[in-house]
Amino acid sequence: MIDHKYKILAVNPCTGNIHTEEDSVLFCVSDKHLAGTISDYIARLKNDIEVSPENVESATLLLGRVREKQMKDGVKSPDINSCEIDRCIGGKV
Repeated sequence: MIDHKYKILAVNPCTGNIHTEEDSVLFCVSDKHLAGTISDYIARLKNDIEVSPENVESATLLLGRVREKQMKDGVKSPDINSCEIDRCIGGKV
């Protein structure tokens, strides 16, 4: 299991591929550090010769939507409660 904080079920509507916490991580838009993370990701995409311009454009559009939502709804520092500490740090699943 990769993500210990969230149970994840994500479905790609184009391919039908399914992803869970076994192969994915979840970040919430309200996380004040998310925009910076996506910006860093875009910079890495731009330096990767195997990445298509469409991938860069898609990530850039995502960043715009994240920033817009954050401006509308606000941001917060990531938090973790005692149950999540047991799961994320203590290894209890």
